[in-house]
Amino acid sequence: RGGGAPAPGAAHPRARLHVQRSVRERIEMDRANDRARKRDDPWSRVDDITGDAHYVALGVERDATAHEIRSAYRAKARVCHPDKGGDARTFAKLQLAFETLSDPGRRSTYDLLAREFEYRYIPGVTVRARGGEDLILDDLERLGLDLDPGRQLVVLCEVCGRPSNKTCYVCDCRFCDFCTRKMHWKGPHGLHYPVHNAPGSMARKIAEKELESKTLEDGRARMIEDPNYRNDLELAEARAFKEAAAEIYGLGAKPCDVNGSGDVPHHVKRYDHRLGKYYAWAQTERKVHIAVHVPTGFQDKKVHMEIGGGHFGILRIQAEDSAPVVERRFAFPVDQNCPVDTMQTQMRTKMLITLTKATPGETWTRLFEGDPMYARCLQQPYAVQESNTEAVVEVELPFWIEGSDCRVHVDKYGLRVEVPNEIDNLKRTFFRPARDPSDKRKHPRDPDCFIPEETAWSLDRETRVGTDEPYNVLMICLVKRQPTMNETQYKKGEIQDNRHAEIPGMNPSNCKGIRLFVEDCDRFGMEDSLQAMCFMETGSTWRPAKPWAKLHPGRGPDKDPEVDIVATEVDQLPRGAKLVLE
Repeated sequence: RGGGAPAPGAAHPRARLHVQRSVRERIEMDRANDRARKRDDPWSRVDDITGDAHYVALGVERDATAHEIRSAYRAKARVCHPDKGGDARTFAKLQLAFETLSDPGRRSTYDLLAREFEYRYIPGVTVRARGGEDLILDDLERLGLDLDPGRQLVVLCEVCGRPSNKTCYVCDCRFCDFCTRKMHWKGPHGLHYPVHNAPGSMARKIAEKELESKTLEDGRARMIEDPNYRNDLELAEARAFKEAAAEIYGLGAKPCDVNGSGDVPHHVKRYDHRLGKYYAWAQTERKVHIAVHVPTGFQDKKVHMEIGGGHFGILRIQAEDSAPVVERRFAFPVDQNCPVDTMQTQMRTKMLITLTKATPGETWTRLFEGDPMYARCLQQPYAVQESNTEAVVEVELPFWIEGSDCRVHVDKYGLRVEVPNEIDNLKRTFFRPARDPSDKRKHPRDPDCFIPEETAWSLDRETRVGTDEPYNVLMICLVKRQPTMNETQYKKGEIQDNRHAEIPGMNPSNCKGIRLFVEDCDRFGMEDSLQAMCFMETGSTWRPAKPWAKLHPGRGPDKDPEVDIVATEVDQLPRGAKLVLE
């Protein structure tokens, strides 16, 4: 049949040629449409816009294992290899995908890059962010350059497209201030944060900090040279005094007439903790020494002291243009024929007064009328021993006192002891740490340290060593609560009571510890002045141990635990008392 008519049902050769030509035209048309679409859609020119081109090339998921990746590569290679009739470009993409995903390090970097693609700027594709031009113009203006922004060539940030003003020290990528905390990559360098090389910047910052500290130091030195300078603690104490005085004396109240014979105001015969902390006293056989802290005293203002009203006179100590610090009536008579000795510090914030007793040898049990027994006295009639589980208060009594004569009352605020003809209103208040007003905890106050219901007391018979003289000891055992969960976890089970409290300006640095009772706290160093005055008169004085050196042996400035003693030598006195003697 060679050269004959075509077989029945077969297409004519000219028809087949026409079909092939139509297919080629369609392919060329599709390619032209693709090129046009690429020109209209710049995103189509980006190869790996979503960061999953390697996974698509191998036909695996992002969480594919190494075995699955190897199997997919072998299956694809059998089809796409040029020797098998595949396309060389497709096989190159397949080979690059396998090399990248088979290496764990390169695969993790590739996955990380995929997560950062949303911050990537692609020239001609990503819409440039607006703004930022004013930053580079400000930099040029600071350099003294007068430029027309419409005619200048601006190097754009390679991350966001804004004007750039920095260069990455690692990859020489240009970036702006907006992209300082955005990761980028360029060339062979992987994804990293911008590294800006600024020679001398560290030295400049150090110099600026030193200049600032020097300026502050010079300012503090100039303030300290001012005779009326007060630090923040002293100013806060002055404000607290003014508020307490306004409430106790009354706003606009006239001073009490100390020489008058009429009725006196109620505050003259009443003890108040808020003003009681500003004075302390001690006594010898003939003298009574009083130390007063004047929170509103200034060098250019006088401090007035006046005593009037007969034997049981009224003592008033008042700074100029301020309310009285002390305006109280003495509880025992004073010898009016003897002069009153007074001393003041240069800053007029402390006054020392020495009075003579009307009856020599008489023991004063309180300084002012209405005070608790031995309140604010240098030597107390009791001793206190504390631990993490209890606090023991020991009071010495005559041997004829019986247990039925003692009255002991304890509540969460303090204790009160009364013994007929021996102890009259021995009332003390437990120290409670002040809470910071900025503390926003759900339970702002820690639970009370003592459990009043478990308090126990006893009266024991003792004998003095050397004289065999009998006497009784009233022993009061105050039981403390169990440590809280925070104290057990963070404070080694130590209850955060007065033993771990600290008052700014009172405790030395790194020394904690406050006395158990508020009436025994010395916030302004008045005990040292009283010890110096008693030692100067009699050659001996009672020296109570500092609470931080007694409660925490080895933590005080002298590194030795202190005990309450009668000091008969100057070396046994505290440093503050030595300074007063000098």
